[in-house]
Amino acid sequence: MKSFDFKFGAVVNGRESQSPCGHLDRLAVEPESWCITDVIMESGLVFKQHTVIPVAEIEEATAVDIRVAVGCQELAGYPAFSEMVVERNEQSPGWMTPVQSGIVGATATAWAPTTAEMAVVQEKVRQGVADSKIVLNGKVAVYGSDGRIGQLSHLITVNDDMPHQIQYLVVSEGALFPRQTIVPIHYVQTLSEQGIHILASTAEMDDFPQFGAEMLEDIENRDSSGWWEVGEVEWDAIEEVVPVPEDAQLATAVETALMSDLRTETAVIDVINERGVITLTGKAPDWAVRQAAETIASHQPGVVKVINDLAVEQS
Repeated sequence: MKSFDFKFGAVVNGRESQSPCGHLDRLAVEPESWCITDVIMESGLVFKQHTVIPVAEIEEATAVDIRVAVGCQELAGYPAFSEMVVERNEQSPGWMTPVQSGIVGATATAWAPTTAEMAVVQEKVRQGVADSKIVLNGKVAVYGSDGRIGQLSHLITVNDDMPHQIQYLVVSEGALFPRQTIVPIHYVQTLSEQGIHILASTAEMDDFPQFGAEMLEDIENRDSSGWWEVGEVEWDAIEEVVPVPEDAQLATAVETALMSDLRTETAVIDVINERGVITLTGKAPDWAVRQAAETIASHQPGVVKVINDLAVEQS
């Protein structure tokens, strides 16, 4: 298995180039599979340029540099990335106020809307990367169960069953002498541009291995013996570190995750678990919520498969 370490700030080199093309600034991630789809390179000193490079073009990625299959000049023809927050006015309905009926002799009170109000709505506009993708950088905060832990530093993939699916995060803690902790993706509850939430407390993070130059080799050389060693730490396989909960416990964990997520907190969803196979039933207000529920459920530790039987309410 070949691993790729995408560290924000790492130098990006083109094929046979004598000087760097730029450095890694952002990564685009598919929200459904958590697979990295694109590398976004920043170049230029005064006038910054951001270039979108498909991850399929990456031949090698380490904490020091990233090797691209094409030359720097060829990268100039790749799509440019831009992102900005724009404001637009959106009309919102006013409150309903009582008015007297105009029918002579009638005593009933009717209701009429007041003048509609204009609300200012902010939205993010992108070019070069689909709006549906998650775009991460080294400023994304990482939170544990008891508060902020640090910020994202690396994303590590292992080309196995799903190419460039994220397998590990490296979280940086501290300013002068940052502590770099490696976290298996199984511990990640939510992954978004607003923050990453993991299923561990600040104290529990002390037991996680520290990232080092030898880490990628250890990851690539893992075998079926059930553990791999980093320094003095013997880390059990994920199946042992995160035991599969009993049916009722896993169903409760999925329900809690759905109720805690802003996208699905108001949806009426029932969760059934049979040996890790989660079935979602009930109603979703729209297709976006239906899909979000499936994504949230599939990312819970112990979930093997999700059957989405949610019905979409007719508008």
